[in-house]
Amino acid sequence: MSCRVMTRGIGSALLGWLINYAQENGLTLQADFISTARNRIMYITYKLMQFEERSRDGDRCLLQYNGGSRDLPDYLNMHVSI
Repeated sequence: MSCRVMTRGIGSALLGWLINYAQENGLTLQADFISTARNRIMYITYKLMQFEERSRDGDRCLLQYNGGSRDLPDYLNMHVSI
């Protein structure tokens, strides 16, 4: 994801939608994350969104969301087709 998009909070908004979708459907939300210098901001986003590390192997870690539902920003309209 572009850093210009990330600084506008789209990463958090998309994660918020995914969190709510997973909870509404009885799913566990996990992220298989490989750490690099360029995607450190996404790792920080995961941590701020209450994802916890479940396991780690070098630069790769498995993150899992264990929190409650999330409010989406009022200024954002999302239309998702699955």
